[in-house]
Amino acid sequence: MDEAQATLQEALDAACTADVERLDTGEMIRIEEVLAIANDAAKRVVSMKRRIRRDQDASRESSEEQPSG
Repeated sequence: MDEAQATLQEALDAACTADVERLDTGEMIRIEEVLAIANDAAKRVVSMKRRIRRDQDASRESSEEQPSG
């Protein structure tokens, strides 16, 4: 997950520091590509977080079903 979060951060930093009023067409295309990378990384992070939460919930439910004692 760390790699996906780092990729997302780098892509957002690159996109957010751009001076949109001064970009030429080639630079706008690069920003579009960087935003697509950010989108993919965000999807990976969300997917991983959902999987972790689902696994934690399943583990919690499993431990609650075990008879104590």
